[in-house]
Amino acid sequence: MGDSSEAMKEEKTLKQKVVSSLLWSFLQTALSNGISIITSIILARLLMPSEFGLIAMITLFIGIGNVLINGGFSNSIIRSSELDTEEINSIFTVNFTLSILVYSLMFVLAPSIANYFHQPTLILITRVYCLIFVFNALASVHTAILSKQMDFKKLTFANLPALVISGGIAIILAYLGFKVWSLVYSALVQSIIVFVQLWFLSSFKPVLMFKWHKLKSHFHFGYKLVISGLLDTLFMNIYNLIIGRKYNSTELGYYTRADSLQMYPVNIFSSIVNKISYPLMSQIKHDDAQLKSTYQKILKLVTYIITPTLLYMMVMAQPLFRLLFTDKWDNAVPYFQILCITGILYPIHSYNLQILNVKGRSDLFLKLEIVKKICFILVLLISVNFGIIGLLYGSVLNSLIALFVNTYFSGSLILYSLKHQLVDLLPILILAIFTMIVVYFWDQFQILNISTSNLFRVFTSSMIAIILYLSGSYIFKFSSLRELHKLKTV
Repeated sequence: MGDSSEAMKEEKTLKQKVVSSLLWSFLQTALSNGISIITSIILARLLMPSEFGLIAMITLFIGIGNVLINGGFSNSIIRSSELDTEEINSIFTVNFTLSILVYSLMFVLAPSIANYFHQPTLILITRVYCLIFVFNALASVHTAILSKQMDFKKLTFANLPALVISGGIAIILAYLGFKVWSLVYSALVQSIIVFVQLWFLSSFKPVLMFKWHKLKSHFHFGYKLVISGLLDTLFMNIYNLIIGRKYNSTELGYYTRADSLQMYPVNIFSSIVNKISYPLMSQIKHDDAQLKSTYQKILKLVTYIITPTLLYMMVMAQPLFRLLFTDKWDNAVPYFQILCITGILYPIHSYNLQILNVKGRSDLFLKLEIVKKICFILVLLISVNFGIIGLLYGSVLNSLIALFVNTYFSGSLILYSLKHQLVDLLPILILAIFTMIVVYFWDQFQILNISTSNLFRVFTSSMIAIILYLSGSYIFKFSSLRELHKLKTV
């Protein structure tokens, strides 16, 4: 009886901790993305597509630098049951040292990057922008420790001021005519403020030291994730390399605007859950039944929110772009509509990969990444011959391939196959598609008979979409709607 009572208390404590963490994570993510979206909208009105394209040309190198600096150690810190001071300080020392080396490399490579894109201004842009490596490295261990402790309250207090201040600086500089440099200085200011805040808020006070025997287990887990991360970063940004080189910075600006907008809802809802799901599932990794049940709820909840959101944005893409960014971004609309399909698929294959990490199968994670990248290259070699639209449809095909590959292996670990996942998600997909068909015909009716105002079209269509989708969810008793209601009433 005593053991049962203790177990119930522990379960209740864990649930309370998860709910508290989820609420703070939601607050941080909602406010962070809200600030980012508002800043992005204002900057898109003040700056030209070509200026966003210039930053997009170096995102691959920024991504590679961040992967190398992190070294997979952050995930290793979060999943480790016990950590001592020497371990954490050794990880911090390695991260900081790597940041200096990586920045030095980018400084030297800057002229070559500029030559590749035929953009001489990229030399100085790269050398200034890449300074964020050092500040990101100084904050990475603090972030991992707070994430492991599920202390998202402190992470919220560290990140929000940085976003507000850096966003304000970007807008002021753009208004004053600093053009692309408003984006560069904003990114640098944000990384500095986050670093300062985390050092102030966290109890971890680093000391430079290096103990290889303390790092061995983290290295063996992390290096496979580094290789996977490098591959993933390369292939996620390969369109930037091709479009920036083959076309120009303006077309690349259209593409990156379309891609970032479709990723906003994905990032908002996925990142809220990701911060909780990985630490939570790591705690129950040895109980496959509970792990499957938890994963099932997470997948359905994220799909329930993201799928109708992206389908709505796809249907209402033109008035949405004109309302937010003005008609100078019209050329980005078809790119955006295609990319929304990949956004819908992303949570499914992304969360399946989390299972591999939770189970400590970074070896399988790496093998799957290699297989997917080989398929990616084959699809890319064909689709590149059909222009930017062909490249984007190729990305949809690659997303489908990733879905099958990821779910096949991760599903076998917890006995939750792709077939069973799709069966669980099918009612959500059917209701979302039906809702957006109604929204499409309503919008066509508005154009012909009521109003062509972008604001009116977006507002009335969104109201119809919300009412139809929630009503259908209630009538058909969707479990995801009940899960949302539970979070509201906790």
